[in-house]
Amino acid sequence: MQDRSDELIARDLAGLPGFAPPPGAFLAAVGKAAAPRASAAAGRGWTLAAAAATVVLAVAVLLRAGPSPEGQPSAPIMWAPPAELVAESARLDAELAALPRPDAQRLATAYTISLLEDRLALVDDELSAVTLEPGSGGAAEGLWNQRVALMDSLVRVRYAEALADR
Repeated sequence: MQDRSDELIARDLAGLPGFAPPPGAFLAAVGKAAAPRASAAAGRGWTLAAAAATVVLAVAVLLRAGPSPEGQPSAPIMWAPPAELVAESARLDAELAALPRPDAQRLATAYTISLLEDRLALVDDELSAVTLEPGSGGAAEGLWNQRVALMDSLVRVRYAEALADR
């Protein structure tokens, strides 16, 4: 079948009238094709230069900060979430992953799950921002409590959905 279509295409192409390109058309086409590559190469050069400048600036800041007079590093101490909240969150994540996903959902259940997942994503975003701020332990702990409560609610709704699907 492929050979027959190749023959038909070759025959149709042979039936086209002849065409003589204008003088210098090939060189002009090559020049136009090379122009985007040249500008892309120039753009990559600026990107590499910006990346190198960022690395140099980061090294300079680290060298300038150095250790404090007491011998302790001058970087702020990062807040760590309570281990029990992290463990409970991980347990709920694993439990949620183990629940089967139904083929079809009730609208009210799907809406509730969507709301819980959206709120959970918002809390995770807030946690990412707050955890990096020095002295924000209380706010971060409240967000961790909120995350665990949302995860617990999500697991319960999904569990009820799995039981109703049987």
